[in-house]
Amino acid sequence: MRRTPSRGCTSQSERKPRAGAILKSMQKVATRVFITASVLFGVLGIVNLFTEPGEDTLLFKLFISTVFVILPSFALSIAGKYLNKS
Repeated sequence: MRRTPSRGCTSQSERKPRAGAILKSMQKVATRVFITASVLFGVLGIVNLFTEPGEDTLLFKLFISTVFVILPSFALSIAGKYLNKS
């Protein structure tokens, strides 16, 4: 017995372009979340480093703060490539 699709159903060939659009929008959202997390990592890391009580020298704190600048900037450069593709 052969079933026919109801009026609301679409064929698979009609669903594929929509699925591609959904994946692109999901990728944009994921990339923006990644960018936000990278910026927050950098800002909170530097704030935590300079407000944490301790006997660390200023030079040591500046050295460690470069980690909180370099890692997010690297992540943002990669994420920017993904946002520009679409």
